Amino acid sequence: MTSPEDRSRAGETRAQPLEAEAAFADRCFHGTPTRDIASTAGMSPAALYVHHKSKEELLHLISRTGTSRHSTWSVRAIASAPDPAGRRRTLLRRPPHLGPHQRTHREP
Repeated sequence: MTSPEDRSRAGETRAQPLEAEAAFADRCFHGTPTRDIASTAGMSPAALYVHHKSKEELLHLISRTGTSRHSTWSVRAIASAPDPAGRRRTLLRRPPHLGPHQRTHREP
């Protein structure tokens, strides 16, 4: 039986590769070796494959998590603005969860 401590550690280990998102942003998918992704996440390449079947699966996880974060931010941003112009301005700002390597639209 798996203890709560083991489940917590497993969750943290699976979450570490999400920190490797910048490696994909800097060198694209095909230009980023698994070795670099693992190193950025603080694990060995073998450990990366224990938690993820492939580099493709890891990219899918990063994309899905980012999309979910952005969707949540967008819904909250729209709800916080009092009028349509305010909603537009709010949505065009850089969301706080985006890193410097991610692009956003600029308001004219």
